[in-house]
Formats: sequence, C-alpha cells, structure tokens
Amino acid sequence: MRPVTPEHIGVVLALLDDVAKWMLAKGVQQWESPPPQWVRDLIAEEIPKGNVFLAWLDGAVVGTVRLDWQKDAMWPTEREAGYVYTLAVHPSQHGKRIGEAMLSWAAQRIRERGKRWMRLDCIASNQALRDYYSGQGFAFLGVVLDVGFEWALFEKEIKDW
Repeated sequence: MRPVTPEHIGVVLALLDDVAKWMLAKGVQQWESPPPQWVRDLIAEEIPKGNVFLAWLDGAVVGTVRLDWQKDAMWPTEREAGYVYTLAVHPSQHGKRIGEAMLSWAAQRIRERGKRWMRLDCIASNQALRDYYSGQGFAFLGVVLDVGFEWALFEKEIKDW
C-alpha cells in the first residue's frame, strides 16, 4: 500500500471506472462509470491529505482505498472510528484475498491513529458486498437513506483484527 500522489489520480480513477463497469454489468448500482466530477474532486482533495492509497502487487496496481477520520451525517452514533471509503479491488484480482489484506492494512492505520473502530458502508442492495463485510467480521448496523440512496452501515472493533 502506497499513498497516492497527484500524478496518480488518473490511475485511481481508471481503477474506480473498471470496478464500476464490473459492478454495473452485475446489476449493482453502487458507482457510476465514468466516475462523476464530484468523485474526481473528492479524490483530488484527499490526496494531499494522505488519505488515498493504492495497493500494488508485483508492480501492478490492484486496488485503492480512501481513509477518512470524520463521521459524516449518515452515521447515527459517535465512535472513535476511522472510515473506509472507496475500497476497490480490480476485477481481474478478485478471489486473491486482496480486499481482506487491504482491510487489515486499513485497520492498522486506524489503530495507529488511536481509533478503536473501523466503519464502512455499501449500497444496501449490494448483497454480495454486505455478505463479504459480514464474513470479514463487521457488524451490520442497519440501513440509512443518504443523498437519495440506501446505504448499509458496518463497523468492526479494531481489537478483533
């Protein structure tokens, strides 16, 4: 895992686009292809803060993740938490436990920040991803409506990692 530099924003966006196309082909409406301008702006804003990372394997980019340290309005309760957003593994790399390794890495970063909880979400209709997060030991907190979409919320205590 390496922090993204401004010159790699195109790599992040291309990866997100590949994942969005894969999800859309599976009938999952979580992300848009190509990533909309607000996603591009958010990634560009978060890169200088050191919150966007690329996962590399054998010299190739295989995933990306963005960490956040602020609770946004869709989370119903306060916690000493780090938030995992834009977690994506390239479709060609599925089944290699890269997502699991990225979550473990994120847990370590969150712990280093003195946080006890890791939180993440997905579109509520993405049952496969919900099952994946549950299988990784995340507790399902419920479904909330935010920005016109229903989101499934999950959290895991870092000590469990």
